[in-house]
Amino acid sequence: MLLFINKITEGDCFMSLIKCPECKKKISDTVSFCPNCGATITDHIKEQQKGKGSKKIIIISLIIFLILVVIGLAAFFIGKQIKSNKEEKLMKEQVKKQEEQFYNYCDTYSKALRDIHEYWLDYTSQKRKVWYNCIWNIESDETDDFTKDSKGAFYSDSNDALSEFSSSSYVESLLDECVEDVGKEKDLYAKLARIKSKNKNILELKKIISSTHETVTNMYKMEESYGYNYKEYDEKMDNYLEDITDAQTKIDSKKEER
Repeated sequence: MLLFINKITEGDCFMSLIKCPECKKKISDTVSFCPNCGATITDHIKEQQKGKGSKKIIIISLIIFLILVVIGLAAFFIGKQIKSNKEEKLMKEQVKKQEEQFYNYCDTYSKALRDIHEYWLDYTSQKRKVWYNCIWNIESDETDDFTKDSKGAFYSDSNDALSEFSSSSYVESLLDECVEDVGKEKDLYAKLARIKSKNKNILELKKIISSTHETVTNMYKMEESYGYNYKEYDEKMDNYLEDITDAQTKIDSKKEER
């Protein structure tokens, strides 16, 4: 910092430089006259010169202080903005990552629905054939093992045929596949539900998936606890399977819109 009044050392003492009021050259404040022009330097002039210098020092110091404050505030707000931009960028990256994960889960969910539809359609179709062939005493290589007793006669009660069908190794294996797929659907639904997003397409997909999950759950509950009533059972099961197919189509279509 350049000050108007400079301090110079002489031994252990300090003297100040002041300006001669006549020739304006710098001289020591200890002299009584200017060595350059000979002008008389009174104590009043010395104090006056020192006062002016002190005021200028204060003003300059204040200006420098204000400049430092402005620089400090600017650095603070710039740093805050940089931090905010970094956080916003990180948040966008996380949102994008979550959305990609959501669509990946959707792919797997759609495949699970396809498998559910395939296995349950196979199972319910076979179940209907057993019931129908038993009721009407229709012989068939597919159903004779279930519709006839050990003597080769058709069961008089179709429930006996359905019981044979349900306890067969074929159906047990098929039902295991059905139950496994329902378990996959439930697990995937939970993962999809946990992903938060404001994306319009994802929100619409979530509605479709939530409704489909309810359909799959109801279908499984009906199979577990509902006795076979050909008209009511068939109608409900057909509706469930149709809803699952529609949902799979909608999900696949929505995925393409992202």
